[in-house]
Amino acid sequence: NGFVSGFVLASNSAKWVPGDFIGAATDFTNIQVLTKAAQAKTIIWKLTGFLDADHLSYGIGILGMPGSTAYGGLIDVLRPNEGETLFVSAACGAVGGLVGQIAKTQYNCKVVGSCGGDEKGAIILN
Repeated sequence: NGFVSGFVLASNSAKWVPGDFIGAATDFTNIQVLTKAAQAKTIIWKLTGFLDADHLSYGIGILGMPGSTAYGGLIDVLRPNEGETLFVSAACGAVGGLVGQIAKTQYNCKVVGSCGGDEKGAIILN
């Protein structure tokens, strides 16, 4: 299992209505039933209003674990000051890439990153 995104086909709950987009930490399947007991044992979040069907993968990226880890680590733990230089290890990874983008665009930081090879280096430079 792991982080998934999808949409609600049917629901007996007022919290989830058909068509809602969701993200969750659950099994990798095409269709699954998430009972009240199953929902209580996992992390599940509503993505409706934040994305559309064409961008459902954002639910496991910027709006999922990598995004919350990058944002929380940068904003709540590191707390950069505007204009500082920030070093990002694994700058081409899911979390590191977001940390670099947030630091550069929101804090005007100079971002220096490391990654594994020329191809990844080209990705983070562009």
